[in-house]
Amino acid sequence: PVLEILEAKGFQTVLSANTPTALQAAGGRPAFAMPLDFSWSVRSAFDRVKPSLLVLMEGELWPHLLAEAERRRIPVLCVNARITERSFRRYRLLGSLFVPTLGRVTAFLAQGQEHAERLRELGVPSERIRVIPNVKAAATAPERPAWIPEGPPLLVAGSTHPGEEAARLKRLAEELQREDRVVFLGWQQEILEVLSALDLFVLPSRNEGMGRALVQAMAMGKPIVATRVGGVSEVLAEGEV
Repeated sequence: PVLEILEAKGFQTVLSANTPTALQAAGGRPAFAMPLDFSWSVRSAFDRVKPSLLVLMEGELWPHLLAEAERRRIPVLCVNARITERSFRRYRLLGSLFVPTLGRVTAFLAQGQEHAERLRELGVPSERIRVIPNVKAAATAPERPAWIPEGPPLLVAGSTHPGEEAARLKRLAEELQREDRVVFLGWQQEILEVLSALDLFVLPSRNEGMGRALVQAMAMGKPIVATRVGGVSEVLAEGEV
């Protein structure tokens, strides 16, 4: 809905994102991969796009990106702004080193009062903060996939490894007499349709960097249960909604 609102105001929108799925959702709009936060790569992106407004989602507060926007006198709007408890503690430790980064954002549209209060405690003036509903959660989700039957809870076994692991899980489903309620999809390139139908996203991984499925589940507002491995703890805060 953010893009549609901006376009209704007369803006020509260009989308930049970190994932192929997000780029494919551009809907025919110009789109490109988000540059790494180096001064030279950020300058190159600004030179190509020549934006009059920079809109960031959630916590994409990259220092070089914001510094370049300030240098070019481009207003910055952070929509669906969120500061997790973990990020809040880290930013407070950085202290004055992080204050200039926050100061380069013209306005924050926080997704809840709790996040707005953390922004205030980090030094953002109240007049630059507004609390709004979570725009991602409010977005229309894809329709329920046809392969998901109505009835009791359904388990979807997604990125399971072929061979012994898949065979063991199938045997377990048979032993529990739940084989008709378990779907083994295997690895999927596009998972938005699957995520839209889930009530709970579970990531019981033994080794995880920064799983794209995890980030997409967060973007769709799904409750998440995950093992504390790899980069998971960087984006999830225990007990936080």
